Amino acid sequence: MKKKHVVASAVLATSMLLTSLGGVSGAEPGKKLQQAKNPDFAPAMVNEDNNKLFDNLESILSEKQASDKIEVIVRFDDSMANQKAHEAIMNKVGKFETKFTFDKAINGVAASMSKKQIQQLEKLPFVKSVEYDAPVKVFNGTANTWFGTEKARADYGLTGNGDGNVSSYSKDDQVVAVIDTGIDASHVDLDEGKVIGWKDLVNNRTTPYDDQGHGTHVASTVAGDGDGNPTHKGVAPGAALVGVKVLDSQGSGSMSTVTAGIEWAVENKDVYGIEVLSLSLGTPASSDGTDSTSQAVNNAVDAGLVAIVAAGNSGPSKKTVGSPGAAEKAITVGAGADVGEGGFFLAYFSSRGETADGRIKPDIIAPGYNLTAAQANSGNGYVPIRAPAWRPLSLQVRSH
Repeated sequence: MKKKHVVASAVLATSMLLTSLGGVSGAEPGKKLQQAKNPDFAPAMVNEDNNKLFDNLESILSEKQASDKIEVIVRFDDSMANQKAHEAIMNKVGKFETKFTFDKAINGVAASMSKKQIQQLEKLPFVKSVEYDAPVKVFNGTANTWFGTEKARADYGLTGNGDGNVSSYSKDDQVVAVIDTGIDASHVDLDEGKVIGWKDLVNNRTTPYDDQGHGTHVASTVAGDGDGNPTHKGVAPGAALVGVKVLDSQGSGSMSTVTAGIEWAVENKDVYGIEVLSLSLGTPASSDGTDSTSQAVNNAVDAGLVAIVAAGNSGPSKKTVGSPGAAEKAITVGAGADVGEGGFFLAYFSSRGETADGRIKPDIIAPGYNLTAAQANSGNGYVPIRAPAWRPLSLQVRSH
């Protein structure tokens, strides 16, 4: 089995699912989406009328004044380089605040613009699309036995160790970039140099940390070495990790920050030996995969990485796979339960397909129900993440 496939199998176990601050998506394709006065409704991330503005952005604009500011992601076509296009927009619509500039994963910028400026973008021939920079937020035994990870380790030696030294970690091991809330590298299951790379796009801190907990839980499920408790050893305990913090202490973030994290991982894949991206995050609004974050995932796969993405937690309704789970080239993972949890069954909260453009997603089901893994900032503790005891029908979001 190839190295990349081994570590991808490990990440499939990290199907803890996420939601954004929008609520459940249930809109049927083909209907003109209206701005949701009900906060429980999230318009789909599509562009059905084939203009330059995504439908969910048009819905938001319909309720705004000309001077109101909206967070957007503007993508340019290939006819103009990023910097030149950026300057051209400034000249046409006036100054605006730029959050990120993208020139690898996608060609574009994330910015805060007024309604009037956004509407003017439609007239610029080099502007490919404009979308709402949607908020993103998190969710997250016996799974090791019933989903076969223990047998795989025993029969095939799939531990994630690639450099021949089980007590050290390097780019020659199998390396997973966990794009999440961070990683607590002081936990006994994740210490001793297991986190070999780090990027903080939220607070710009230079050493690994996790002020929310979800990323540590994911990282432990992937590669925890079980020093605190061998029962909770990760799927590939010999693997190395790279932490990319894109979500804050509340588990909140934006599509543009996630896209920036993906772009950073692609740019640094050779520096740290990154082979797999773990993205246990997403939006609840149904996507057709044309949004910028889904496209960034596709580009990462084209660059040689395997992208494992959570399907979402907006189930059991159909057509609830959002971004970046709707990315065509992602391995999109639904949440299942094992025999120890009364299974096998698909967790009720796990998002279902089809995508907004009719493709089959998720691609696979993996453990995502009542998983126990490292608890951030506990030293040696563990915490289960169970199925949410609530439906994601409001702006209130919990993670544990």
